[in-house]
Amino acid sequence: MQRDWQAGILNGDGSKPKGMHWGTYQRLKSHHDALVQISLHDIGRKLGCLHKLLEA
Repeated sequence: MQRDWQAGILNGDGSKPKGMHWGTYQRLKSHHDALVQISLHDIGRKLGCLHKLLEA
């Protein structure tokens, strides 16, 4: 079953596909949200290092 979500961590979530159980949707959405948070944290860390290099 395919989700109707656009690729990319900055795009909003799509809706629950017809026929998918709510529990499955919530589990997949939670996993997706956790991966987005990890990605944003790592991007922020990299940009912080870049900022420090540019100041030197």
